[in-house]
Amino acid sequence: DTIIVTVKVNQPPTAAAGSDITLTLPTSSVQLNGSGSSDPDGSITSYRWSRVSGPALFTINDSTAIKPTISDLSTGIYVVALTVTDNLGSSASDTLIITVYPPRNTPPIANAGPDQTIILPASSVVLDGSASKDNDGVIISYHWSQISGPSTGALDTPDSMSTNASGLVAGVYKFELAVTDDSLAVSKDTINITVGTGTRLVQVNIYAGSFPAGTGWNNWNVSSKLSSGALLYTDGGSSTISGVLSANDGVADNGSGYPVTMCPTEVGRTTCYCWNPRTLTLSGLDGNKKYNIDLYASRTSAYPGTFTIGSTTIVLDPTKNYTKKVTFTNIIPTNGQIAVALYGNYNYLNGFTLTENASTGSSSNALMTTTSAASLLSPDSTTELTVFPNPFRDQVQVQVRSENAGKVIVTLIDGSGRTLKQFAFTKGPGTMIKTLPVQNLPNGAAYLRVQTDSWIKTIMIIKQHH
Repeated sequence: DTIIVTVKVNQPPTAAAGSDITLTLPTSSVQLNGSGSSDPDGSITSYRWSRVSGPALFTINDSTAIKPTISDLSTGIYVVALTVTDNLGSSASDTLIITVYPPRNTPPIANAGPDQTIILPASSVVLDGSASKDNDGVIISYHWSQISGPSTGALDTPDSMSTNASGLVAGVYKFELAVTDDSLAVSKDTINITVGTGTRLVQVNIYAGSFPAGTGWNNWNVSSKLSSGALLYTDGGSSTISGVLSANDGVADNGSGYPVTMCPTEVGRTTCYCWNPRTLTLSGLDGNKKYNIDLYASRTSAYPGTFTIGSTTIVLDPTKNYTKKVTFTNIIPTNGQIAVALYGNYNYLNGFTLTENASTGSSSNALMTTTSAASLLSPDSTTELTVFPNPFRDQVQVQVRSENAGKVIVTLIDGSGRTLKQFAFTKGPGTMIKTLPVQNLPNGAAYLRVQTDSWIKTIMIIKQHH
């Protein structure tokens, strides 16, 4: 009898530890997977996971499982081996690499502080970056710099958390704070420093509900209400200032494209009017401040109007008045109020600008400045215009002090704005004095307006009884 004995060589298993793995803290664990391992002529009877190299700190929840979890990993590169054994005792190994990166850095948060406003003569401010922070580390450096402004401010310690900025002038400055954290990430923030003169504007457009003015303007619908309510400053801040118009007979539309230049087109387009004298009263003013008022009056066709505050009166012809405005300067409120008297047939008012705490100088493009009828018997060498004697009887003398030569027009106007007399002269360089025959002028107050190429001024004059 015979027997056949077949001897076969055992084929070893194949270990498959899986693909390499990359982690970024705070993720510190991952599941390993050896299920790709195989044995071509039998079966795998055991699995074993082990660390070959890398940080010593780690945990494998079951090193004999096909898919164990490795955790508590720290920054570094781990080499992990998987060894598998088949049913005939043969084994094989495979490795994978687990790379663990440190946490991604969160950039710091720069905080230059809230915007600030200072009023001259103050010219310095503290820039404070102490509110800056780094949520996953520390800030290692600070740096301040100026990125805009009317001049270069002096920064005492620009590489400190806080610094003093000095030498500031009127305008808006922008300073930048750059902070760097311990991972060298940089963050920036800016702060605006407004250096003011203490001057604030209240701008009012008088209209009937159509054609409101733009940003910064209060739109007062005088057709529905003669009191304005509290007005806003041009910077959007609230004020205690309000206006009351004693009367209004209507609002006229000057039409689209009305070519005003002393105020926005919307303000010049609509004008309110009244057949009788009326008063614009501004209340809620600060008695410790001085005010300027620019009043706008323009109409396609109109009668002259007069504007009076106290003893000062300005006469204006609103007819197609595209560029002129009535300006009163350095007014001190009485009991928190300023009252403007408006007089003349169909006295017109398109709007006004109230300047709070303004400088004492008047604007170069103002229509006219006025003086009251104070007693004056001789010329004044310090002013551009002198009328003397005032009061007068039969004649007055007009002195114009100016280095400019050119045409001079002198107009006598009564209280209603009607022209009584007009004179024209050609002036040479230097001072000019002219005598005006005014014996036929009616007794009482009138207005003498002098116009040159560069300015217009009006003075109240008084003719006395003989």
